[in-house]
Amino acid sequence: MLVVLLENGQTEAEQTMRRAGHIAELHARRRLLQALIEDELNTTVERILSQPVETMLSATRLDPDVSAEIFLLRRDRTDASPAGEPSAPGNQARRMHPQSYDARADATWTQV
Repeated sequence: MLVVLLENGQTEAEQTMRRAGHIAELHARRRLLQALIEDELNTTVERILSQPVETMLSATRLDPDVSAEIFLLRRDRTDASPAGEPSAPGNQARRMHPQSYDARADATWTQV
């Protein structure tokens, strides 16, 4: 699983909509944009992590201004035993671990 948290991501237009009380429209706009770019985001995550994305979930809060993009990654069933443990020492090293990206950490990936 990859979780991306975005803080203070509202555009000036969205801030204006929010102040004017157009909350439903703002949420609808965010949902539309997410639907339009979902395939591109999934492809980018798959390329960076070298692991397929099963599905993506998106959520937004206006106060505080925070959004989350959650990518559920498809596990390679050949790398795990029925109990979910690596079937051999070499498989454990190849298995991708959940990671998150923190833009404030000099654009590096950090293990969680």
